[in-house]
Amino acid sequence: MLLQQYNEKMKTTSYYKPQFFKTFVENLNEPLSVPELADKFQISPVYLHKLFKQIFYKSPKQVLKDMRILNAKMLLALTDKSITEIAASCGFSNPVYFAEVFKSSAGVSPSQYRKNTKKG
Repeated sequence: MLLQQYNEKMKTTSYYKPQFFKTFVENLNEPLSVPELADKFQISPVYLHKLFKQIFYKSPKQVLKDMRILNAKMLLALTDKSITEIAASCGFSNPVYFAEVFKSSAGVSPSQYRKNTKKG
């Protein structure tokens, strides 16, 4: 019985994991709420949250934020786009809020991160 429950869990999580990543990558620059994401997968927001905790050990909002910050780091390091452009392309409509979220995640401001990566 326990093995059957484990197999069902793995089947569910292994099905959804690549779908979640694909959806997030395709929507990094769009505002995406938990209810909208749940609707895309035709599951309840509560079940979506439970799946994320099982798969990623984080909430959907945290995973999306992490992916957006990772994308921002890449853009800061590899492009000359302005901070405002990068914020918008990573789903942040407010560049000040983007800078706050980025700093809380990366430990430095976006401009300092760019400066540090360009020194190499």
